[in-house]
Amino acid sequence: MGLHDIDWPNRNATTGALIGEKQYWGKGYGTDAKMILLNYVFNTLNLHTVSSSVIAFNKRSLGYSSHCGYKIDGVCRACIFREGRYWDRVMLSVMKKDWLPIWRKYQKTGSVC
Repeated sequence: MGLHDIDWPNRNATTGALIGEKQYWGKGYGTDAKMILLNYVFNTLNLHTVSSSVIAFNKRSLGYSSHCGYKIDGVCRACIFREGRYWDRVMLSVMKKDWLPIWRKYQKTGSVC
């Protein structure tokens, strides 16, 4: 989990994540880590918007990003070559005002779903 390219004048940044070991996939660790990072980004750093991008075949990443409040901003069509073919890159972002209700639910229940 990382925070990159902080643009202080415009109060935005980019995040990225990787859970490399398959045994840890689907257990909510990515969602938990992203929610904690977004709490820091929005409530400590006081940023306004966080963006990310996901290769279209990565349904897990798209799913947990959506659970954390990210919305699709656009698609870069066939711009990534992986596994012998071209894939779309999905561009996402979340704004503090949209994320806050999700954070409140997460604090109460420990889940964003």
